[in-house]
Amino acid sequence: INDWSKSIQDPKKVMNYASKVFQYAMRMELIQRDPTKLITIPERKDKPTGDIDGNFYDKDELNLFFQCLNKERNEKAKTLFRILAYTGMRKGECLALKYSDIDFTAGTISITRTLSNGVDGLMLETPKTRASIRTIDIDPETLNVITRWRFTQKKAMLMLGFNIGNDPDQFVFTNNKNNLLTPSRTTIWLDQIINKYGLKRITTHGFRHTH
Repeated sequence: INDWSKSIQDPKKVMNYASKVFQYAMRMELIQRDPTKLITIPERKDKPTGDIDGNFYDKDELNLFFQCLNKERNEKAKTLFRILAYTGMRKGECLALKYSDIDFTAGTISITRTLSNGVDGLMLETPKTRASIRTIDIDPETLNVITRWRFTQKKAMLMLGFNIGNDPDQFVFTNNKNNLLTPSRTTIWLDQIINKYGLKRITTHGFRHTH
């Protein structure tokens, strides 16, 4: 883990994957304990932190980010980062969104759940505090972006064998099997854009600070 912390952007994520291997071995009764639970992960000095200091885009930087993202034709990523930047939602809240949470007439989003990584995989939870359960306003252009994505998503999923139609319980963001999208996917998308176009490096949480 010391070596990983010097060379990997998010060593904690890699350690979580390693832990799954040991957790499986424990279930198979091959080992008695998970050694990764005894490890302290070193902090990288050059890694952006959750602190707001520098971990955000100003207006021009945000516009440049979306200009670059538009060139990639990744409508799913474009929609996700648009929601994050223009609503201030947390990543887990955004990934837990269903279309039933969005009032396209009133222009609001109701936040009642969040997605997180559990021991046995992805899990939906109630936000930790009452203040996190809220209804927020969204601007017309963000609504248009979501509407266009919903149309694109229906076509894409139909080609993959999933007829999601206008199901209100459909999640806004899913993988190719129409399952919940892994939170690490946002980091992969973000790193790809930043590295390809030489943009300022922020974390996914930095879009909440940007808002």
